[in-house]
Amino acid sequence: MTEKQWQCRLATRADEDSIVALQVECTHQLGLAFDNDFQLGSYIREVGLLDSDLIDRRTYYLVEYDHHVIGCGGWCERPLSSVRGNDKQRAAMPQPTVRAFFVDPDFTRRGVGSAILTSVEADIRRAGYRSVELVAVLSTVNFYGAFGYQKLANSAVELSNGTFLPAIRMGKRFDGQDGCSGTQSEG
Repeated sequence: MTEKQWQCRLATRADEDSIVALQVECTHQLGLAFDNDFQLGSYIREVGLLDSDLIDRRTYYLVEYDHHVIGCGGWCERPLSSVRGNDKQRAAMPQPTVRAFFVDPDFTRRGVGSAILTSVEADIRRAGYRSVELVAVLSTVNFYGAFGYQKLANSAVELSNGTFLPAIRMGKRFDGQDGCSGTQSEG
């Protein structure tokens, strides 16, 4: 698969069902990080689904391949205390924040996540920000690290059932960067 075979674009409300289906599928694939189905179900309901406000704000991207959503992710510039989930450290995190990244397991390491993150970071820089933060589940720490994100603190997402999903709060500064070099692709 090459970049020309898929398209990275802003998501619309018409994409919501496809995005949510991808998010649930990806979360189930990552289910090994959870102790049981109850914990996994709690994560999907409370944290792991689409925040439609990101679509309305035009800060949420998706990648399509053969008319199927194979990746999605975005960012917000509002305080994290208004974001779904119960992470105790969220309220202290500055804006902007990378949010809700998912890539179909059949399309990992093909540039899909890279294309989305590149678009998101370009938006953030155009909005005048010089840094960005995120809360990464453990399976995504290496991906963000490859893009220059540094560990800021250990974190955890607290679910309503009283369990915690380990995570890492990460950040990146854009010092001296005036934009992105374009969509990355791995063929």
